[in-house]
Amino acid sequence: MNQGVHSSVSGALQIPITGYYFYEVKDVKIPIEGSCNGAGDISFRSRTSGGYETFEGQFSGSMLEDFSGTWSNGKKRLRFSLNSRN
Repeated sequence: MNQGVHSSVSGALQIPITGYYFYEVKDVKIPIEGSCNGAGDISFRSRTSGGYETFEGQFSGSMLEDFSGTWSNGKKRLRFSLNSRN
């Protein structure tokens, strides 16, 4: 098995994700970490000054350029949609 690619007990491939998202209103890069499975389902979380936030959703589009799902900070849950820019 390649380092960095994990297989859960159920046998589903889990690909780790690290990076950041940019919060324009506050001009802040927020680090994220999580995983994606082979079906395009993704789950990641970030730690902010207010605690942890989670994003769960799925990639779509012919080049997997769109990502939509649910954001939560433990108190609120909101739908979101991220689209790549050309």
